[in-house]
Amino acid sequence: MHRPISVKAFMKQLILLASFPKSGNTWVRLFLSSYLSGATSEVLMQDMKIGMVERAVTFRTVMGMPFTHETSTGLWGDYVTKLPDSMAGNIQKTHLPRTTMQGTPLFPGDARVIHIVRNPFDIVPSLARHNGRSIDDAVLSMVDPQSMLKVQYDIPGQPGNFEEGSMPLGDWASHTLSWQRHPGEKLLLRYEDLKKDAEAGFTKLLEFLGMQVDENRMKFALEQTELSTLTANEAKVGFIERNRNTSAPFFGGSLTAPSAESQMSDTQKAAFRSSLGELMDALGY
Repeated sequence: MHRPISVKAFMKQLILLASFPKSGNTWVRLFLSSYLSGATSEVLMQDMKIGMVERAVTFRTVMGMPFTHETSTGLWGDYVTKLPDSMAGNIQKTHLPRTTMQGTPLFPGDARVIHIVRNPFDIVPSLARHNGRSIDDAVLSMVDPQSMLKVQYDIPGQPGNFEEGSMPLGDWASHTLSWQRHPGEKLLLRYEDLKKDAEAGFTKLLEFLGMQVDENRMKFALEQTELSTLTANEAKVGFIERNRNTSAPFFGGSLTAPSAESQMSDTQKAAFRSSLGELMDALGY
């Protein structure tokens, strides 16, 4: 078992793993969690080690109060300012775009950002499967500038009970551009490049965080976060972040599903690329 590493020893500002949903963010988060903590895949299935900004438990840890629509919108600026120095940790995942909420920036300009992108044609079937929706619904959500991200708000006075809420998400293009235009330090990771050579991609990630790569830790974390290992351990102990509204497992199919192009009509494909094509070309898609 490897001894835990604290990233705060290398850099103290907020570090964000930012992406549109179903772009590979969870995989990156699992790898980094395993590398830093020494935790096995089976442990990570129930304790991810790295939190998520728009999650009730993170907000409660930082602010000491329930995560509700009122507290999140009214205290968001204070929340993200306190987040890096809190017990929640300064590395956090987010699916939110870099935008404002009631005039307050969702994230500071000096945050260090790892921006994870994936071919939107491949996001579509993964998104549909994860949410238990149709391909058509997934396509529409990716091109709708009014798309919202589902979150779980605490119900005050009822610990452990939640109600569904929403925060800004936007369409894939505006979401992606918002992080590409982040003024602070950022690293772009393409999901496809990580699949082709995970060690090379994760080496870039660790170096971006100011760390020297430990070969033994790297080997261990890569083994623990192989898709076959994640799939087997989800079947064995479950996965805390699987969508409970569907019967589909998180791993095993969503990351290897066929591209939406094979499931879309020519008209749908043309409309999709017309909406997202320029940015897709810029990212090598």
